[in-house]
Amino acid sequence: MKSKIRYLFLVILAIALFTSCEEEIDFENMDVKERVYSVMKHWYYWDKEIPDDIDLSQYSSGKDLMDDLKYSEIDRWSYVGDASDYDQYYNQGLYSGFGYGIKFDQNSDLRISFVYTESPMYKTGARRGWKFITEPIIESGERKFQMLNLNNDTVKFSAIPATVVINTVLHKEVISEGGKEIGYLVFKNFLETSEVELEEAFTLFENNNISELIVDLRYNGGGRVRLAGFLGGKILPQNISEIPFVSYTYNKKQARNNSTWSINKTGNLNLKRVIIITSKSTASASELLINGLKPYMDVVLIGEDATYGKPVGSFGIVQNGYVISAISFKVSNANSIGNYFDGFNPDVYRNDGLDKPFGDRE
Repeated sequence: MKSKIRYLFLVILAIALFTSCEEEIDFENMDVKERVYSVMKHWYYWDKEIPDDIDLSQYSSGKDLMDDLKYSEIDRWSYVGDASDYDQYYNQGLYSGFGYGIKFDQNSDLRISFVYTESPMYKTGARRGWKFITEPIIESGERKFQMLNLNNDTVKFSAIPATVVINTVLHKEVISEGGKEIGYLVFKNFLETSEVELEEAFTLFENNNISELIVDLRYNGGGRVRLAGFLGGKILPQNISEIPFVSYTYNKKQARNNSTWSINKTGNLNLKRVIIITSKSTASASELLINGLKPYMDVVLIGEDATYGKPVGSFGIVQNGYVISAISFKVSNANSIGNYFDGFNPDVYRNDGLDKPFGDRE
């Protein structure tokens, strides 16, 4: 009987619009370490860095093996993790925690950068821009905070971690400025649950006939490539169809899977340019979106630093409760630009403005 892993590979590749490969990896009688090694030998983008022989007994877990095998000079991303956590996050838009992000501002003050609306932190009233006075104290699973709100009032409160429903659109609005209607979208994650949220945001923009669009990807570390293409289709100018959006390049063993994914314009917006707010946390699928749009329209980047620099990707291979995510391909755009390991520099440099809410005009 053929191993289920062959089916899984083909499903993953089909979903990602890759060409399926004829090679089979029989995981039927392998433990997790053997599976990790097989994936790294067959699918890893830097497969030449993987030794032909290795003593697996020297490693206590698949995670330890992955950490040792991956090409550490470049690869910061390959990992072995829990399959249920992977599924909950990427497919269901859920995770366990408090539901907020933090970042140091230009004065080295630690502030809240965002808060998910369906989270323990949101229920406390804490919002973007609040400043930490002291480090949170953890007692019996409860986290106690002392902070300054945006009115510089001291606020003390506590929160207990829970399942957070991730709203990937953190903020959306239409700004009337200089006789123009400008759409503003703060987008946090490319998850399977994002499509509905993005549809709602672009329905708002289309109903208000926006002529300019600002997409805020400051805190967007990536996610599903499919959703980057979905968002790209909404942003593209009119009268564009079947345009090459991203090309995938695999290692030599998997070269038959090298392919180009094309997307179509969707929706009624006809934008000449898009303004994208970035930071060092703008990564992966966010950078793929930026790179994919550049051949077709004016893409203006505004931020305080270059983006993260991740022109490579992976697909999670789920087996027996584990997910094996090994960097397996490199991406490039229609102009064959794709070696952006140093990230994309802003066209206009601006500080984050962490002490202000999203959409603040100052």
